[in-house]
Amino acid sequence: MNHISFYQKEYPRPQLWRESYKLLNGEWNFAFGDNLADENMIYGFDNKMHINVPFTYQTKLSGIGVEERHDAVWYSRSVHIDESQLKGRVILHLEGCDYETTVWVNGRLIGKDTGGYHRISFDCTEALKVGDNTIVVKACDDYSVEKPRGKQRSRDVNYGCWYTDTTGIYKSVWIEFVPDVYVKNLISEADVDAGAVNIDCLIEGASEGDSLQAVITYQGKMVALGSASIKNNNSVLSVSLTENEQLHMWELSDPNLYEVEVSIIRDEKTVDVAKSYFGVRKIEAKNGRIYLNGRELYQKLALDQGYWRESLLTPPSENALVSDILDMAEMGFNGVRKHQKVEDERFFYYADIMGFIVWAEMPSMYKNTDDSRRVFEREWLLAVHQQRNHPCVLVWVPFNESWGIEEVLTDKVVQDFVNDIYYKTKAVDNTR
Repeated sequence: MNHISFYQKEYPRPQLWRESYKLLNGEWNFAFGDNLADENMIYGFDNKMHINVPFTYQTKLSGIGVEERHDAVWYSRSVHIDESQLKGRVILHLEGCDYETTVWVNGRLIGKDTGGYHRISFDCTEALKVGDNTIVVKACDDYSVEKPRGKQRSRDVNYGCWYTDTTGIYKSVWIEFVPDVYVKNLISEADVDAGAVNIDCLIEGASEGDSLQAVITYQGKMVALGSASIKNNNSVLSVSLTENEQLHMWELSDPNLYEVEVSIIRDEKTVDVAKSYFGVRKIEAKNGRIYLNGRELYQKLALDQGYWRESLLTPPSENALVSDILDMAEMGFNGVRKHQKVEDERFFYYADIMGFIVWAEMPSMYKNTDDSRRVFEREWLLAVHQQRNHPCVLVWVPFNESWGIEEVLTDKVVQDFVNDIYYKTKAVDNTR
């Protein structure tokens, strides 16, 4: 298993890496908040109840293990910030928080977001001070079937194949220290026919005259170098990979990966550096078959619901993600359909480096209304954006059977919705 050189265990976002960050998993103050007023909680609180983030209160590994329904929960903890860490911007990331999330820092509201299946990020720089700072998170959830639930139950008991619900923080929480000008998002998409990689970067805080430089390496050797100007906080460049050598393809048996380092240049000085990686491979569907790199691909997939007995939707450890893939491979599977779940991004990283196929799926809603269609579309497209850089993802699965779209045979509104999701997904990513 050939790891990407810069990856560090437990790093939550393998596709855009920086060395300056702080993981906030571990013990937080915790309270059930059904009857608590916001104004009494936003400056922090300390009581006898604590929780082990990122595990939800319903799980054993959280240290609480209570399965009764609570529609609001509160988290609080102190974080020490050095003067050097406040020289640029400080971004707070919640990899997954179900479902409505509100965050305060030192009593100051820094942001709200809705949805349980995408990374939530807030710039909290202006609310911070040198020394100890208090972060407070409020998460609200309910049993509504007009939002993506996946395998989460919508009653007070488990039934059929629907399991204990997930409320609040269930993926890693971390803070990232970035310059005032920084790469906010990076898309790397290989073009096999052109023998190149297309890189699209979203830049925060760019000015006229700034440029982006990309260095591509393979197994530690520089393959190519490219640069482009930054316009309207965006930089797009295409870099040839075949000027000096042949393409190294991402295959199931040989998952070759390139590394890319992007730098923002201002006045001939480097002001930000971020690292990523990509695979070169081509997926086609024709004649009723799927082809990978021009050869017919027979997929032997496990249907993986991604639940753990002691931790539900949250993997009990990073090693558990690795073991899942290794165990499935040992059983003879060459891939997995992640069923009704947007998995931890580190799972995709390990699938990338092990050459393991992933069908990436969206949790279903269970009532088709104007509101549920709007919520579903937003969450699905955010998930696609977040996972699209991973070469292991060969297929997008927005719908499972007819869950949430039961009237698709007869109702034109539902039919139009399904078609709309298809075309909008293709507009984001037409390589799968």
